[in-house]
Amino acid sequence: MPNIIRNRLLVKGQYLKLKEFVQDIKRNENGHLEILDTLYPCPEELSAVEVVYGTAVDGKPYNDELYKDMQQKWGAAHWHDWQKKHWGVKWGDYETVIDDSNEYDDAEYAEKHFNSIPDEPLWIRYYFHTAWNVPVKAFERISRMFPDLHFEIRYIDGGMERKGWLSFDDGSIIETSAIYDNEWDSGIS
Repeated sequence: MPNIIRNRLLVKGQYLKLKEFVQDIKRNENGHLEILDTLYPCPEELSAVEVVYGTAVDGKPYNDELYKDMQQKWGAAHWHDWQKKHWGVKWGDYETVIDDSNEYDDAEYAEKHFNSIPDEPLWIRYYFHTAWNVPVKAFERISRMFPDLHFEIRYIDGGMERKGWLSFDDGSIIETSAIYDNEWDSGIS
């Protein structure tokens, strides 16, 4: 069982840029938002290859030739390797919700909160889980895709007794902090 990382993502920016970000994030079949899968998806060809302890279970033999082809084309042999390499986590974000107590869906939230253009920057907050790590590599890429927005992730890893935060602007980590301690408050503020 993986360590479950609880993440809080705060995105700040001007009205139109923030609205674009909010509306680009799609929901899965369970109704949860999927930030990584919609903004920086794993290639479909790799997603189709299920590898369990080195054996493909998608109907094709997972041999050296297929492995080399996938490596050459995508830089990874299957979805698991690609996601670790490009997102920095084993799986994507899951149980992702927008702040506001899930009172609104994304379109309604955007309509309600972005119905006029204010001069000052706005912010929006998401909560989500990841396995084993914080999706640092994914947010380096996503922050490049949305260079006019500021991204901040606060996280808690109860299994490793660590918590911290990272800030991203235009593809770069601009600030980071982590605490490893046996006596820390487990809440994300």
